[in-house]
Amino acid sequence: MVNPSFTPDKPGTYTATLIVNNGSLDSAPSTVEISANVAPPIADAGAAQTVHPVATVTLDGSQSFDPNGLPLTYNWTLQAPAGSNATLSDPHAIKPSFTADVLGNYTATW
Repeated sequence: MVNPSFTPDKPGTYTATLIVNNGSLDSAPSTVEISANVAPPIADAGAAQTVHPVATVTLDGSQSFDPNGLPLTYNWTLQAPAGSNATLSDPHAIKPSFTADVLGNYTATW
């Protein structure tokens, strides 16, 4: 086969060796190393928001992606200011929401 191919099944370094033959003699081996690395997903939690108290805030992680094409899972956390009872509607949703119930800074992390 003149142009062989393969699909790496695990991250790591693969070595391919080529030896050609002219019908009577083999060539010296020639090798090539192929690195198969899994890139981490890219998280995009969206832009900062400013709202008034007792407003519903919707977070948006829909611009996040995996460069390897693998499916994503979401795990949001919310740090609310003192005195707040805010909780995320679903910390595993792409677009969870919460109610900003007191003045202060709310920090959502994905």
